[in-house]
Amino acid sequence: MINHELLRSFIAAADSGSFSAAGRLLGKHQATISGNIARLEDELNILLFDRVGKYPQLTEYGLALYDSAKVVVDSSERFNANALQLANGAPVAIRVGFDHHLDINDFVNVFQVLYKHYPLIKVSIINCSSSQLIEQTKAGSLDFALCPALEGHSQHYEFCNVGRWPIRFVCGKEHPLANKKQISNDELLAHTQIMALHDDHENIQYQGERMSPYTWECQDYNTSLSLIRANIGWGFLYSAQKPLSTDLVELFPEFALSHISIAYDIIWPKSQSLSTVSKLLIEAVRECFLQVKV
Repeated sequence: MINHELLRSFIAAADSGSFSAAGRLLGKHQATISGNIARLEDELNILLFDRVGKYPQLTEYGLALYDSAKVVVDSSERFNANALQLANGAPVAIRVGFDHHLDINDFVNVFQVLYKHYPLIKVSIINCSSSQLIEQTKAGSLDFALCPALEGHSQHYEFCNVGRWPIRFVCGKEHPLANKKQISNDELLAHTQIMALHDDHENIQYQGERMSPYTWECQDYNTSLSLIRANIGWGFLYSAQKPLSTDLVELFPEFALSHISIAYDIIWPKSQSLSTVSKLLIEAVRECFLQVKV
């Protein structure tokens, strides 16, 4: 089996163009680099560098093996990093749930932070209703979920508040309500409402959201947004994006005298301590909420 230190010396020399530069890159003496490459050539029984001239040049064999050497070294480093994280208590996998009202694009930074610190962890991301998030968290199917704060459920899970998220009334620019400066409740009731799909219509959140008797229910944020853009109906948009895209119009109903927002919690299974990964995610989610003007 080839010693990975020999491969690192080979790669560094190929990248830097000289044995002395490779030594500086790896923090080793030039003689060590030269000796490592010579040992590697002996083990492989081929010449990797042509040493005629001031600087060593990769031979055709060296060129042919360079990419393979990088794959081997990178794989070894990933293996070692993964083993170290597991030894330090990081989970092998994490299952994350998001309220389906939310635009996942508003939380990309959360996943960038997670990937930066734990690039090898297996991540499952699920979008569903608040009732499903609660049930899956209670059952232990989710490690962590971003869910609207709902009273009367906290006995089933651990939680912490992360802030409030803005809700905006919107329609497509060709919708009949688009050109109205002020909109009555009756006008909202007269038009189709696009809303998130709820498996339980007795759910408090559903009852609070539904205004029109005419509804289209959608599984996720992007489907709702597509139907609103198609001028099929108006809807609540849980979006932090300012300003709105040009194909959307923000509505100002007469009952909404101030900006509307909703409180969100992060929830996790009862009596389960937070992993280092979950703690990192909580801070990243909080940062997203802090960046939003409510």
